[in-house]
Amino acid sequence: MKGFLYIVAAVLASSVHAHPRDARSTFDLLKKGRNLSAKDAEKLEERVKKRPDDEEDRIQLLSYYAGPPKDADLSTVKAARARHIFWIIENDPKDGLGLFQVATGVYRLHCQGDDLADPDAFKQAGAMWLEQLRKNPGNDEIRREAVRAIQFCSPEPAEPILIEAKYSRTTVRREGSTGLRRSNRSRPISGCGRNSVAGRRDLMGGWKT
Repeated sequence: MKGFLYIVAAVLASSVHAHPRDARSTFDLLKKGRNLSAKDAEKLEERVKKRPDDEEDRIQLLSYYAGPPKDADLSTVKAARARHIFWIIENDPKDGLGLFQVATGVYRLHCQGDDLADPDAFKQAGAMWLEQLRKNPGNDEIRREAVRAIQFCSPEPAEPILIEAKYSRTTVRREGSTGLRRSNRSRPISGCGRNSVAGRRDLMGGWKT
């Protein structure tokens, strides 16, 4: 029985990533996070330690840390934010728990410019994004989020990623059009025999590039 329940839980967990959270529910969680008290945040942190895949709690905590209380210790807040953002990059780099589809910066690490800027955490996050690109070279969504995450503080690494993305899209378009031309070559010409004059003309025309 326990084995069956474990399998069910695994299937449900995988379905969460297969079907990203809709924007409305994500905004609801962000709103709840903004209204957390320090004690509420502590409780959620304890729950996340016990259940690392509790995505809803992570979203609320990221929202809370984006606007912490004035008396909060910034070093503690930065460390907590970084920990959750690292988890997202490692475990859901394509959808970001549904956060990537909404206009919010709660999952962004900055190297400078605001009180929550954290150059060391940004550097680590950048390395993690580059590792995800290495693991998922053909994933356009991950490539897009990696560029967005590092482009302002690390434009040098971001530039080749953008160039590669542009090149890969061009290659795909070219290969797709080539495939269409090749398929036309092998497709019988309606009403024309292969050995007829019209048939030879059409077949030869199909080989043009």
